[in-house]
Amino acid sequence: MWIRASYTVENAVIVPVFSMIIILIISFTCNIHDEIIKENVMSQIGIENELSEMNSDRRNDFEKIAEEYLKERCIFSHNYKVKVDDSAIKKSQPEKSIRIMRAIIEAVN
Repeated sequence: MWIRASYTVENAVIVPVFSMIIILIISFTCNIHDEIIKENVMSQIGIENELSEMNSDRRNDFEKIAEEYLKERCIFSHNYKVKVDDSAIKKSQPEKSIRIMRAIIEAVN
């Protein structure tokens, strides 16, 4: 019994190529997931630090809680070091916001 060559080419080339594409898409989305989780944890830490000044004991406890949360939630990433500071908070720029709102109002009118 003879097998047509197209089936051999399909099994030898096309199936592994599609498998690699699917694996790359899954790994890329998992990395995006980990980065979003890390960014959210750092934002929450920055907000908590901004709302109430933390002493060193509370800061250490909060860092441990955040690292444990990252260990539970991250898929591929193993960088769980968390440092409490306010650098994760994005400062508002009221002048820029006012200019943008004025430009939108002028564009609408």
